[in-house]
Parts: sequence; C-alpha cells; structure tokens
Amino acid sequence: MKTERYCGPRTLLGEAHMHQLAPLTAEEKTRLEDSPEFRPWIIKRYTYWTVYLTVRDQGLPGRMHVWLNRHVDCMGYEELLLDEQIEFSKTIVPRIRHAVSEIGPYLRLNIEWLGNEIEGHRGHGHFHVTPRYSEPFECNGRGYEDLFPNKRRSTPKLALSHDELAYIRDVLKTKF
Repeated sequence: MKTERYCGPRTLLGEAHMHQLAPLTAEEKTRLEDSPEFRPWIIKRYTYWTVYLTVRDQGLPGRMHVWLNRHVDCMGYEELLLDEQIEFSKTIVPRIRHAVSEIGPYLRLNIEWLGNEIEGHRGHGHFHVTPRYSEPFECNGRGYEDLFPNKRRSTPKLALSHDELAYIRDVLKTKF
C-alpha cells in the first residue's frame, strides 16, 4: 500500500517525494536572513518567495534571484506547490516587469530554474531573473547595451560597487 502525506497547501506528495530537509531552526533562519551578505539586497519578501538583487552579476542591471522561502532537498520545478507557482507567476513576475522598466527600456525577462544546482544551495530552490533591454541606455551614470537580446546571455558578468548596487536596489524597491 502506498503511503501518502500532505506536505503543504494544495499538494499531496507520495512516498517517493518524501525527501524534504528538516526545516531551518529559528536561529538558522534568522542567521541567514540577517546575514550581511544577503539582507542588504532584499527587494521584497512574499509569503513563499524572497526577491534579492543579484550582487555578483549586474551585466544587465536589475538581475535578481527569487528564492523559495521553504527548504527541500533537490527539488525540481515540477515539485513547487501550486500556491508557490501562482505567487511567483501572477504576483512577482508582473512586479519585476514593472520595476525593471524604471531601470531601462524593458524588452522581456529571462527566467531560469537551474535544477542541477539545487544541491549546492542545500535544497534552496530559486529563480534567476534577468531583464532584457531593447536598446542601449544609461543607469546611474553607467552605459549598458544588451547586444544579443535573443540569446540566453549577451553580456559578461559585472560586479558593481556597493553604491551602484544600492541605487539599482532602491529603484527596484520603489516599484514593488
């Protein structure tokens, strides 16, 4: 007989999917959220997701990570809860589109869920969201050009100064 259990709202997972990590302790969660590496770059917290400015790569300004707030072990995209999918696609993505249009001439978003990298993040799934732009533009005194907007990646990685990152974060935060 197959054993089943409820793992969250609107989902029923069978025994084969019972590979969730133990939830973070309150101390671990606070340490992660208050980490000086991540906390300053939070754009917005939602029920199921937290949106962060990507600090190590702003080749195209406005690049973000959208991190799942719950931890699971090696989860594929198809295992996201329905409520998580709805919040991401119907609430967060439209707000990202609106926000990045304040940075430059918005064209579209590239959204990636890299299932092959989840183990390296202790099962903490996240989306990479990269805005694509239709023409060259300037953001906070720096020029940008999306040379190949129809390719996965068109610019080299670019690490910005703290002040440049803070400017982009603040522009995005005002539109979320």
